[in-house]
Amino acid sequence: MYKIILLALFTTKLYCQIPGPTTNWYFGVNAGITFNSGIPIALTNGALITTEGVATISDNSGNLLFYTDGVTVYNRIHNVMTNGTGLFGHASSTQSAIIVQKPGSTNIYYIFTSTIDAGSNGICYSIVDMNLSAGFGAVTIKNTFLYAPSCEKLCAIRHCNNVDIWVVSHDWNSNVFRVWSVNSLGVGTTQIWSSAGIVPTGIVQSAYGQLKASSDGKKLAACYYGFTGGGINRLQIYDFNNSTGVVSNAITLATDVGLYGCEFSPDNKLLYASTNQGLLLQFNLCSTPVSRYVVSNNGPFIGSLQIGPDRKIYVARNQTSLSVINNPNIVGVGCGFSDLSVSLAGRAGRMGLPNFASYYSTPQFVLSNPTINCTTALFSVPPNITNCSNSTTYTYLWNFGDGNISSNPNPSHTYLSPGTYIVTLQIIETCFTITINKTITITNGITTSVFTN
Repeated sequence: MYKIILLALFTTKLYCQIPGPTTNWYFGVNAGITFNSGIPIALTNGALITTEGVATISDNSGNLLFYTDGVTVYNRIHNVMTNGTGLFGHASSTQSAIIVQKPGSTNIYYIFTSTIDAGSNGICYSIVDMNLSAGFGAVTIKNTFLYAPSCEKLCAIRHCNNVDIWVVSHDWNSNVFRVWSVNSLGVGTTQIWSSAGIVPTGIVQSAYGQLKASSDGKKLAACYYGFTGGGINRLQIYDFNNSTGVVSNAITLATDVGLYGCEFSPDNKLLYASTNQGLLLQFNLCSTPVSRYVVSNNGPFIGSLQIGPDRKIYVARNQTSLSVINNPNIVGVGCGFSDLSVSLAGRAGRMGLPNFASYYSTPQFVLSNPTINCTTALFSVPPNITNCSNSTTYTYLWNFGDGNISSNPNPSHTYLSPGTYIVTLQIIETCFTITINKTITITNGITTSVFTN
């Protein structure tokens, strides 16, 4: 008999993790963390000093490429990138930048920027070519203007064709969402306009707050900041059509003072939000009506929320540690909030965390230790490929690498002999297919497992 044991953890279940574009984070005052070991480890070599918005990007192997506060771009050795100054974002813009790779290209990246306080620089983009400057990258085109005035909101969503990208922002003094297509030809000149929800207007603080997309590209959430006696003070969710780029069906979930950060759970069933009053809130999007749970009321300020490659949600606290929601798919106290538990090794975080495209939240399947006999492995579909509506139907196709297949979402499989097997899971939706591969090696009674892509 050949026992299947996960060498890395010796536990009964492993959520298999791929190093990738979200592996390395830089933010705050020279603060950072890396997930290259699977858990967040503090980095102290960052050059960035920013109050709020920041974006970072790594390659598919988890190697840092560059990062920016929307004004200055730093390369992987923490020097200013060639021509990497003077971008039209702002260190105190909520989502001052987001980075997307040009579809079909291995070396071209777009940095979309949003300026502060609905200013005249609005939404722009710059282009980075990683083949230049001996592989350290250079900014080749800077500050191509798209629109002003805009809120301090930027997110990026995978098109339904699973290749192209939607970049989304929100107008100031209007309830219009503007959406741009990014494809193999570049950034589209046509804007898709959708009117939905409230109008951020009045004091400029109403332009503050995060805009986030669910990992399946079907929902948006937006915080509109304010304070007692001023500002919008609103959390809304919307439907997003990732075929057409249209935003619709606004629903208000909260009107708490100082709403700022938001993030979807990996399975897209829950939404979390934060306020400058120190509230961390959870909303169950699958209940009717949507239910609300106070995760924490430990102020004075909770800033940005960002899901990590480990499927946990990290919480900016303007401290030398981050807080974390350890089990964000679980309703209520089971979500496992841990305050100020991720050390930044003396570096100061501020209000912001890196802004990542929602499609970088890569699905993962689960491999469990044998429970039936000593050559049987149990597999489960990714926790972020489900939702609470009936509008999306997924088909699953497993190939266990030994000539056997299954369409069961959570199959078990028995391997008859030792060897190395590439397990493939295809998740098929109406308009795209996600493929995940994992290598399992059964040798002398011990199995090791690593992702191949």
